[in-house]
Amino acid sequence: MLATTWDVFGVGTVFEYPTDFAHYFVYWIAPFLAAITSAIVYTAYAGGKVFGLRNPVGPIKHPKVKITKKKKN
Repeated sequence: MLATTWDVFGVGTVFEYPTDFAHYFVYWIAPFLAAITSAIVYTAYAGGKVFGLRNPVGPIKHPKVKITKKKKN
């Protein structure tokens, strides 16, 4: 395996690329999945599209109702 040098938080330790899948899941895969999940949940709440597709659930949020006031003469 090809060894590279990384400075981790300025400590200057030398190690190889991580071989454990958990490292890649925690730092790369999980944030992308969390972003997609939060987009889907938000469109279920407020309505809209995710990746150009309408969410079949929602919108849960009720639209704002405009109240018009009558003027007194």
